[in-house]
Amino acid sequence: MLIKVDEAPQGWNYTAVDYEPSESKTDPNGWVQKGIVPFDSVDLHRSLVELGDQGWELVSVVPFTVGGKTTFKAIFKQPQFVSEAGQPRKEYPMNLGDLRAHLKPFSDDYKVIFGGGNLKFNRTKQRGDKLVQIEFSQQTDMVPDEP
Repeated sequence: MLIKVDEAPQGWNYTAVDYEPSESKTDPNGWVQKGIVPFDSVDLHRSLVELGDQGWELVSVVPFTVGGKTTFKAIFKQPQFVSEAGQPRKEYPMNLGDLRAHLKPFSDDYKVIFGGGNLKFNRTKQRGDKLVQIEFSQQTDMVPDEP
C-alpha cells in the first residue's frame, strides 16, 4: 500500500528510495540506489544503515519487473518531531593484535563463520590513520531462492 504525501498520518515524514541490481562484477547480487553514480557508492546495506541512523524506519518494499529487469521501491517513515534524543551509535573497536592473537591457535585450513552464519564477509577498508573497518553483508534475501 502506498500512502500519498497529503494523506500521510500526522506526525510522520515518508520517503521512497528506488534500488536496482548492481552492475558490479564482484557482487552481481548486490543492490544499489537507482540513479547514483558510481554504482558502488551507495549499496543497499549501507543505504539502509544510514537511513536507520537518521531515524528512518522501513515500512514496505515493492518489487517491480519491467522488461525482465527487477527493481524495487523501499518506503520509509520518520517521526516529524523528535520526542527524545536518539541513542548514540555504539562502536566496539578491537586492537588488530588482539584479533590476531585470538586467531593464532587455528591453522589456515579452518573455516570461519560470522554472526550465526548469516553474515557474509564483504571487504576490509581503511577508515583512518590507524583504523580498519571489516564489512559484512547480512544474508536476508528479499526474494526467496528459486526451487
